[in-house]
Amino acid sequence: MFKVQGAAHLSAPDSDQPAYRSPGLQLIFKRINNGDKINILDFGSPLANNVEFFSSYPCRLYIADWLQSLPLSDGCWAESPAFSPLFPELLSFDTKEQFDVILGWDIINYFDEDDIRRFSRFIAPYTKPDALCFFSVITQKNMAMQPAKYRIMAEDSLHCEQYDCDECPSPRFTQSRLLELMKEFQAHRSFLLQNGRQEQILRIR
Repeated sequence: MFKVQGAAHLSAPDSDQPAYRSPGLQLIFKRINNGDKINILDFGSPLANNVEFFSSYPCRLYIADWLQSLPLSDGCWAESPAFSPLFPELLSFDTKEQFDVILGWDIINYFDEDDIRRFSRFIAPYTKPDALCFFSVITQKNMAMQPAKYRIMAEDSLHCEQYDCDECPSPRFTQSRLLELMKEFQAHRSFLLQNGRQEQILRIR
């Protein structure tokens, strides 16, 4: 049975930005298709077509919607938002809940290093031992000041919609640096894409 917690927003994709193949997402759906009912925590924008896509799978989907909930500065993301004390307030699920899949998308690109450490410590207790965590790390020098929206087109295909706004320096986290910050996790797989992103799939230690 499919169940979703969190509101979904109706929105049409931006046709100027084509879909791209995502080997990281394909790996996530391999985990989803293993036959057991799973819990998914999605930190991305609550897009109605993503909810509809997951509805054909045996899963419970939780939408955290952090991209819309964290502090903004002048309509864009603050350069160093001190939002880590808000972590518990922004997650409304049962504290005993355990997740099989965490979709972080590019949210960690907008965390400073201290908040990445806090985020890792905070989310680890909610993660099952065989869970997979998906992150899309920006490898280009600059990035948009607001995170992108990720629309699932197929099990191996994503449509990334970027806001037209000012840019700021990208942290360009390497895998080794990310793992130094997220000590509760270990590397599982990584995929360097041609669109200026590297997909990182992590597992709990």
